[in-house]
Amino acid sequence: MKKIILVLLVVLPVLGFGQDGIKITDNMLLNNKGTVKIPLIKDPYHIPQAPIKLIIHPRIPIEERISPLIVLNGIIMEESFDLNEISVNDIYAIKVYKDEQATALFGTQGKNGVIWISTIPPIEYETIVFAPGYETFLASQKSKDFYSKSYLKTKNLLMVSEWNYRCNNPSIYNPKIYEASIDYEANTNYGLNVEYELYMFFRFMEKENNISLIGDKIS
Repeated sequence: MKKIILVLLVVLPVLGFGQDGIKITDNMLLNNKGTVKIPLIKDPYHIPQAPIKLIIHPRIPIEERISPLIVLNGIIMEESFDLNEISVNDIYAIKVYKDEQATALFGTQGKNGVIWISTIPPIEYETIVFAPGYETFLASQKSKDFYSKSYLKTKNLLMVSEWNYRCNNPSIYNPKIYEASIDYEANTNYGLNVEYELYMFFRFMEKENNISLIGDKIS
């Protein structure tokens, strides 16, 4: 491993020089022990011919930089991943997280910062209900701002599960009510609007058909 030599010239004692300064010639390089004798010219503070030492220190290596964590479309990339592999035109969104925010989201993996990149537009969901009277029922209920998304998510998970169970058992439950199963993923962020409208759909069906999906009442 090569050592990088850092040469420090101690010149503080000669700051009182005039324009003559210090003259350095090849003959002044006496040996390889890290010392060069330089005669002082017109130095009022030093004895003539007093040497100034050039102190040679091995350079302290700078720690290798650790690159920030790269997250592409929700997937943590290897440290060797090259950002140049992504075309600028393909980037839909990019975010940079630092310090506490980065570690809060990605743990110790984010200690050097996080670059979050998406090349895929987010999927938007909507609820379409074909049921006479649903819109009127919806207008008479509390607004979506009354509920938290987590509350609606919890309720919907329970009611979807029960709804699909009844839909898959037409010999027990009326197939005219449970006409089709509902494709609903627990880990998908559907947004407040969809969660609210789905929740109200279940409540509407309970009211219209005098049924109860999870044994509670609308809040």
